[in-house]
Amino acid sequence: MHRHAFKRLRTAITLAALAVGLLSWAAFAQPASAATQTFAFTGFEQPYMVPAGVHSVHVIAVGAKGGRGSDTDTDIGGSPGFGARIESDLPVTPGQVLFIEVGGTGADGGGVAGGGAGGFNGGGSSNDGVFGHPGGGGGGATDIRTCSRLAAGCALAPDTLTSRLVVAGGGGGGGDIGHELQPSGGDGGDAGKDGQTGQSMGCSGTTPGGGGGAGTQSAGGAGGFAGNFGAPPGNPGVSGQGGGAGTSSTNSEPGGGGGGGYFGGGAGGGANGCAAGGGGGGSSFAAAAASGFSETIDVTVPPQVVISTNRDFSFGRLKRNKRTGTAHLIVDVPSPGILTLTGTGLVPQRVSVAGRVKLSVRTKGKARRRLNRIGKLHVAAKVTYMPSAGEATSKVRKIKLAKRRASPLR
Repeated sequence: MHRHAFKRLRTAITLAALAVGLLSWAAFAQPASAATQTFAFTGFEQPYMVPAGVHSVHVIAVGAKGGRGSDTDTDIGGSPGFGARIESDLPVTPGQVLFIEVGGTGADGGGVAGGGAGGFNGGGSSNDGVFGHPGGGGGGATDIRTCSRLAAGCALAPDTLTSRLVVAGGGGGGGDIGHELQPSGGDGGDAGKDGQTGQSMGCSGTTPGGGGGAGTQSAGGAGGFAGNFGAPPGNPGVSGQGGGAGTSSTNSEPGGGGGGGYFGGGAGGGANGCAAGGGGGGSSFAAAAASGFSETIDVTVPPQVVISTNRDFSFGRLKRNKRTGTAHLIVDVPSPGILTLTGTGLVPQRVSVAGRVKLSVRTKGKARRRLNRIGKLHVAAKVTYMPSAGEATSKVRKIKLAKRRASPLR
């Protein structure tokens, strides 16, 4: 082969290999300052590293719903309760690793393997009855914590559960149907709500199981009361775990499992011939350092966690210098970007930022002469933040500048 032709071929091969390498890197590398990341249910813990320059994240977490109680051809088990959707802002440190636990949906009851199992991350289970018709399992909670659930010890917390920053409670499982004219099982409670007592219509001489209590900020929900003839009560919820249905040697119908949460909901009470109770929902939670916390029930959203770093910037403290007639304005930004300060009569500024920055507010021209003459001046500083990934946002801060006028000579 001609020497120049061989050289061109070798160059083409090298460039092709480089292109393949770059494509492979792009496919697997995670951008350091991704504005938004969504974590769906996997059944495993998922780590999240805070990008460089990020000091605050906005989180949305959705807990899982419970499972439905066992059905028959003509009658239905108790309906599942739904998980909570919470939203909050969390202070973080660049490079910090958070651990994401997305709750699993509780399994529906039925005469199949795994029927009535509790969902991942704290959903309580519903044990099989004699007829192979369990209640629904409790839904797992969704949370964000600073210490892995797999860690042997935690540096800044007694254990992994106490390191949770936010928790979206899971829903309770529905209770099993009865076997006397097939009354319906009690419905599971939504996150933070009690489960329902099983229906008693047509239950001759037997009583239904009671609904499990909801988890609170300080304790797990109580287990539902038991029906008669040896049926078992539901077990209470505890920190991070919904209660499981009670066991019995009698032909009893099990209650629904409690939902996982900051504190789990209690399981529904069992029944013997009548319908069992639904499990209580787990409680939600936000640590003291969190801000802007809100909680709703949104039945359209699956269990997940969404973390956003591209949030609004905020103004901090303003410090005036009366000797020079200037001021320093503190601005906090959630991720790397560009800040600009403009305004009528103000010296414009443009700075690269990542975290906290101090902007100088200085006058010019007529505004400066007026300030020197009368010793005070009101200005409107427009600050615009352009993040590295996302859209620009602007805010106006009204500032009163003051300057001491020189004392006249005696």
